[in-house]
Amino acid sequence: MINYYADLDIEDENADEAAIKKAYRKLVLKWHPDKHPESREEAEDKIRKINAAYEVLSNPTKRQTYDDQNRAVKRKKQGFGPPPPTGAPRMRIPKEFMMMPIGFPDKFIRYSGRRLFVHGRKDDPDVEFKAFFEDTKWSLWWLPEVNNMCRVRALGSKAAGEKMGAAAGLCGGLNLSFYIDPNSPTNSEVCLEDARKGEKVDKVNFIAVTSPAYEGAFRFEAAFRKGYYLVFFPPNHLRVAPYGEDDDRGVADFALVDFNVMFKFIEMDEVLQPCVAAFKSPVTLEKLRKDKYILKYFQSILQKPVWDNEDFITYFEGHWETWDYDKDSQTVRLRTKEEQVAQMLASVKDIDSVSAIVAGCKEDLLNLPLQAAVRSLVVLAAAPKDEGALDVTKTINRISAQKKLLSNLGSILGNATKNGEVVLPLNDLLDMADLVGVVGGASPASDLLQTRQAAQEALAGIVFQQLTAGKSKLEVSFLSRILMLPGAGREDAVLASMSQPMVADVGLEEAQEFVKHAGASGCVEVANSFATSALMMMDFCMPEPSTEEQLKVLRLLGSAGAALEDVAGRLANLADTAKAEALAEAILAVGERGFSSDTLAQSTKSLAVKADLSQ
Repeated sequence: MINYYADLDIEDENADEAAIKKAYRKLVLKWHPDKHPESREEAEDKIRKINAAYEVLSNPTKRQTYDDQNRAVKRKKQGFGPPPPTGAPRMRIPKEFMMMPIGFPDKFIRYSGRRLFVHGRKDDPDVEFKAFFEDTKWSLWWLPEVNNMCRVRALGSKAAGEKMGAAAGLCGGLNLSFYIDPNSPTNSEVCLEDARKGEKVDKVNFIAVTSPAYEGAFRFEAAFRKGYYLVFFPPNHLRVAPYGEDDDRGVADFALVDFNVMFKFIEMDEVLQPCVAAFKSPVTLEKLRKDKYILKYFQSILQKPVWDNEDFITYFEGHWETWDYDKDSQTVRLRTKEEQVAQMLASVKDIDSVSAIVAGCKEDLLNLPLQAAVRSLVVLAAAPKDEGALDVTKTINRISAQKKLLSNLGSILGNATKNGEVVLPLNDLLDMADLVGVVGGASPASDLLQTRQAAQEALAGIVFQQLTAGKSKLEVSFLSRILMLPGAGREDAVLASMSQPMVADVGLEEAQEFVKHAGASGCVEVANSFATSALMMMDFCMPEPSTEEQLKVLRLLGSAGAALEDVAGRLANLADTAKAEALAEAILAVGERGFSSDTLAQSTKSLAVKADLSQ
């Protein structure tokens, strides 16, 4: 069980509010990540634990719930059972309640449709507080056949199936349901199922039992399958499974908390965020402290006076991912969703953490800062080190994150450039295009490949837009990479014009490289310019290149479809002295480009009479 007191360095579990507040303030100052640049991840993990502990111990209801469970766990470890119950379960269980597994004071059994989960607020942060807890609302329908026999029924907003009847204590409603095969008994998934009186008794009937291990807790044993209990298996699973006193595979003991105290579980951020957002601009701490909703929260939920400025400052600094506090003006603003995602991404380095954050985003990625997007792209483009042993959840997260980031890259770039007003360095754009090209590996799934191509096209569009508008300069070092961008062929005339001054300044090998990439991308004018230059350099090269060396250059130019007339003429001149295989390869390269001429025909005839053709 989590030790919240230890997380705040508090030894006395009877510590008063002032001591808890003092400990929190001290640790926030000590572990703020900005003070630990060399071990930021450790500091962030530490301060999240500190925040979680303070959230519980500063809230009387949460602290009491935690202390009750903590005390029960300690008693069991010391070999003491719970004191004798003061009445039957039927008399002690609230009419409407929330179910919390012992040892996990932040988790509740919750349903969505007919599926069941064991969730804390952090497990489903996008669901509003009230909607979250409406799906944690349960009641028992007591059955007369056997003492303490009952059905566990859902009463929340999504629990269809005679909900009103269930709430009134009548038969029907949606019940916790399971199935144990009598021929092959094992554990069972749990879901919600409609069952009227006398129906499906072997699937929905339980016996409510006072926990023999923990004070104030209960167990639910399958009525017709002795020894099988409702069991929580961390982190989120609920099953009906065999369970013994020495079993440590799961948790079969549950605290049933009166649903009437549900609102007392609301978190500080869930109160602060709408209050601050309502101001539409950074709000001073003085105004915040006078907000009627905040005053009500402190009065009714926390049952204490509203914090002073220093308390709020400590809280905002401890929750830097969510809040942007300005010391000079003593104002605070709620970070945008995109900023919060960027903050989270900045704090993680491994591919699984990045994948989990990105995969969990919705519209938040559309306006993600470019720097955060690039950093995530670097991580997601790296080949996973544990690919052979990767579990299903991690695989799904990685693929989902890759698709989401790439599909939103166009919008991210549009925001970063303000639709063309801001110029991005060409080298950065080309580096991003290279990264995009390796996301998912050499053989990605077809849908990821399409998403990857669309992202590269978005990057290429910005590169060409900046070049044609004269906002970026085409440099020799960028040309090959630009020629490999999708859509380069459509910009052939512009690229040919911009690269013309480079033609005389490059060497033979570099000119051939440009010809190759230009030919592959359909940039005919660019290819012809550098091909002509390459042929001239070959003519004036000292010492004169051998026939084989010349044929190698001609074959490359022919493959690129560049300066074909000139290439064909040179092949004819070299045909008599060339080896058959090298000549054949060069002629074939030109012919595959659909080119024909008398000089090329002459080379072909020379090839036909060479005696060593078959060798």
